[in-house]
Amino acid sequence: MSPRYLKSILAVVFACLILGYGIFRFQAYLSGPVITIISPKDGETATSSVIMLQGSIKDAIALDVDGSALSPDQNGSFEETLLLPTGLSIITIDAKDRFGAKEEKVIHLYVDETMPISIATSSATTTTN
Repeated sequence: MSPRYLKSILAVVFACLILGYGIFRFQAYLSGPVITIISPKDGETATSSVIMLQGSIKDAIALDVDGSALSPDQNGSFEETLLLPTGLSIITIDAKDRFGAKEEKVIHLYVDETMPISIATSSATTTTN
């Protein structure tokens, strides 16, 4: 092999490594924002009209809940108390990254304040000698 041919091969391999590393590092930016909803779950039935929306976002600069801006903490977590009417409510969460890519999550929640609230209790048995 000639030294010129070897240099060309090394240059191509080096360029491929640089390109691959760049794609790997900027993959999150290319894929857009990610919204994760912790609670409430889609399709859930709530026994109270006061709902705590909890979740997190990744790679986003703007977050809206039903059209109102919401500021996540520095880790991307957010929490918002919502007052919903009785019946079916639809909560829309929108996130946008700095390149204009968007993600939307929609939660359908049924509020039924007439449902009995069940409280889980544990019964412990003790024995004495």
